[in-house]
Amino acid sequence: MAENPPVADAAPPRRRWRAALAIASVASLLFALATGSLLLFFVLEPATREYWVLVHWSVASVMLLPYALYQLRHCLRVRVFAR
Repeated sequence: MAENPPVADAAPPRRRWRAALAIASVASLLFALATGSLLLFFVLEPATREYWVLVHWSVASVMLLPYALYQLRHCLRVRVFAR
């Protein structure tokens, strides 16, 4: 007997992009981009700059968790189709 081919997620694409994990991932990447750009293009005193670099780095590091979860979930869903 032939195996049944894998079925894609039945949720429409709009609904999948509005998922909480996708929104958190995009928001965290936008936060890192915006704060990194501000630190790069605005001239600050060295002490102030070091403080905000640490804030940017620490918050962005914590916010990578939703992105990592999103990527893991995506890989687990897509690997079925790669066989």
